[in-house]
Amino acid sequence: MAASAILLSLSLGCEHTPTPPAKHNVDNSEVFDVSKDEVWQETVAVFAQRNLPISIIERDSGLIVLNNMSVSNIEFSAYADCGEWPSRWLSNNRVALNVHVTEVPQKRSSVSVNTNYKGYWWKSGENGNWVSCTSRGLLEAIVLDWIGTKIGIPTADYLGGDTMVDEKTINSKPSD
Repeated sequence: MAASAILLSLSLGCEHTPTPPAKHNVDNSEVFDVSKDEVWQETVAVFAQRNLPISIIERDSGLIVLNNMSVSNIEFSAYADCGEWPSRWLSNNRVALNVHVTEVPQKRSSVSVNTNYKGYWWKSGENGNWVSCTSRGLLEAIVLDWIGTKIGIPTADYLGGDTMVDEKTINSKPSD
């Protein structure tokens, strides 16, 4: 009887052990054969056209920051890896996005996109936990492609290669 109680408590303890997010290879920069001024102007236009709220915009340094954006669960699971936590649900997802536009030799521009993801694991009747998540590289590729398309130089097929998101990833739900 005592042995079964110990096994039961051990198995229940394992139920709540989260698996940390995996590290993913992320290609987050692109060089364009266009001036910094042109890339800057089109990058700002990309966010304005999509009604994405810019928190910080510093033309001289080339920095654009979008903070605390809410993302749907389906999109978030395609963009970020928050690990797994059995019997819990991920919600209230947030992403911060930094875009840095710099001039490189020969009047070209480099654009880098960095993301910071936070997810909230919760279970009914219990306090939740904020976790830092890792990027899968999809949002960075999408933003670079938006900018490239806007200046007439599409960057990549962001639904192929290492950034491909399969149906299982998008539709994954925690188990009860």
